[in-house]
Amino acid sequence: MLYQIGCHYAQGFGIAEPMPADQVPPWVEAWRGNHAWHDLAAAAKTETLNYDLNVAIFSLQLWLQRLWAGLRGGKGLALPILDEHQCQFCHWYCGIGKARYGHKPKFGSIQGRHHRLHALAVELVDHTSAGRVHEVRTRSAEIKGVATELIGLVRALAD
Repeated sequence: MLYQIGCHYAQGFGIAEPMPADQVPPWVEAWRGNHAWHDLAAAAKTETLNYDLNVAIFSLQLWLQRLWAGLRGGKGLALPILDEHQCQFCHWYCGIGKARYGHKPKFGSIQGRHHRLHALAVELVDHTSAGRVHEVRTRSAEIKGVATELIGLVRALAD
């Protein structure tokens, strides 16, 4: 949202959690190679006119990117928060999302899809750790489908 109003610099938990000074240089290097924040401007132009919905959608997309990168063992990248109640999207859903869109019929469907997304992610992490390739493929495809449905439900709130 800040990027959309011309703010090209930001600080806070949306980008990274507080870290010791010696961890900042490697984090900055990894962040420069991660174009997710640069992609927000492009995504904002193709999503909805509602900035908060765009941020919710982007946080889901960023969470998925972090999941895939964490599973691949990308340099400096850890798995995203797997606890559905602690992720950024849940904070949006239970806060501003509920306040602005809680009256809309499709709003209630979002929670079930979000829960399923996190449950599948936990299963995927377990299967990956155990080397169960077939289950990893199955769960990966299922996660992509659930994420697509969830993003569609969020987009529908703009109507």
